[in-house]
This record gives sequence, structure tokens and C-alpha cells, in this order.
Amino acid sequence: YHSSFNTYFTTLIFSDILIVFLALRYNGEYYKVFRYSAFVLVTVLLRIALTAEPYIQIGLGIFGVVYSIGLTAVYNYHGNLHRTRPHRENRINEG
Repeated sequence: YHSSFNTYFTTLIFSDILIVFLALRYNGEYYKVFRYSAFVLVTVLLRIALTAEPYIQIGLGIFGVVYSIGLTAVYNYHGNLHRTRPHRENRINEG
């Protein structure tokens, strides 16, 4: 039981880091890379929470959930701003 969680979350953390590296390579949009990086942090927090003492587990679990909800709100806000504003290149070419 315990070793399967270790294996699962270790694999999940490394795959999240791989996604961040791929996003840095192929995606120039900072807010998307920010989201991927922050979700790696949440995954690490949840991994630590599973192996910590009970009271620390609760605190880290709640913090991870609140952090990921806040991250999603910030990402959605900036994503909407990014989609509604014209790109800088388009403004330069138009003017």
C-alpha cells in the first residue's frame, strides 16, 4: 500500500516535470508554463502529505487544494485577458 503510493507519486512528479520542460521548449506563453510549474509543486506537496504525520497531512492537503484552486483562478483570469487582448505583434503590424 505505502510503496505503491511512493511509486505512483514519484512517477507523477517526474511526468509533471517532463511536461514543464516540454512546455518551456514548445510553448512561449508564460501563463501556461506557470500553471504547469505550479501543479508540479502541488503534486510534490500531496506526495509529502501522504508520508507526513497526521496533523501535517491535513495542513499540507488543505494548503495544496487551496493553492491549486487559487492557481486555477489566476490562470483563468490571465488566460481570459490574454485571449481578449490583441497580440503585441498584431498591434505593431496594424499601426
